[in-house]
Amino acid sequence: MANSTADSSFTTSGLENELSGYKSISGSAIFSAIMGGLSALMFVDWKFLFFPVLAIFFGATSLRRINRYADIYTGQKIAQAGIGLAVIFTLVSVTTGYAYKIKLNNEVTAYSRNLEQVLQAGSANEMLFLKIPISQRGDLTPDKAAAERITTAPESKVQHENEMKPLNDIVAARSKPGAKLEFIDVEAAGYDLLTPYAFALYSVTAPAAPHVHKEGDVHDHHEESSNEPNYLMVEIKGEKAAGKFSWYVSQIQYPYKRGTAKIKAAPVDDGHGHAH
Repeated sequence: MANSTADSSFTTSGLENELSGYKSISGSAIFSAIMGGLSALMFVDWKFLFFPVLAIFFGATSLRRINRYADIYTGQKIAQAGIGLAVIFTLVSVTTGYAYKIKLNNEVTAYSRNLEQVLQAGSANEMLFLKIPISQRGDLTPDKAAAERITTAPESKVQHENEMKPLNDIVAARSKPGAKLEFIDVEAAGYDLLTPYAFALYSVTAPAAPHVHKEGDVHDHHEESSNEPNYLMVEIKGEKAAGKFSWYVSQIQYPYKRGTAKIKAAPVDDGHGHAH
């Protein structure tokens, strides 16, 4: 009987010691670690910045709670891991992001300057041809591609005419005596999900038409001498092939109001250069 009492006393004492030494893992620390891991999504898009922000906030909150109630909570290393992952992923993604942005700007600027030559001297069909991704051109030529667009269905002819209008307007504007079309700058560049894009800005200027004074005319000389340019915007997109991007034209707007460009959804092609 004495032995039974002693065993019972020993077991109860051991259980109390175990319970008194038990600590709960901080839920904030676990949440911080999860958010820290999800911070890797910063490599896809900086819109996921809220993941590292949450990881650092809850990690810091957890560390304060653990230090204050050290006899109740544990998970200090988990919280530190969450904060560390958030900081590392943020710094690396920002650094690589800026490096990619510089590379992207250099590439689209070079393409935009090459495109300037087509806009200055190419036909409307040649401009339209640039809207077909390189992988889909095959043996097409500008004239053949234009002809194919209007032979499939009556509505294709209407769509083709709508596409051709700004291009024909560009040809007409640059054909005026003394007219000048030139590349200004890349207005914006970035990634639409994983597809790189850019808005290239061009100006089209022409000398003011000579004015013949007539007796009794009332007019504003300042307004007549104004030589404000019309603007032309070309949206370009990148198509990845053989580990690098080849560029093509997604849309052309003329005339264009600066700062108003928006991403145009990529057209679905039927495999014959016809976008729908």
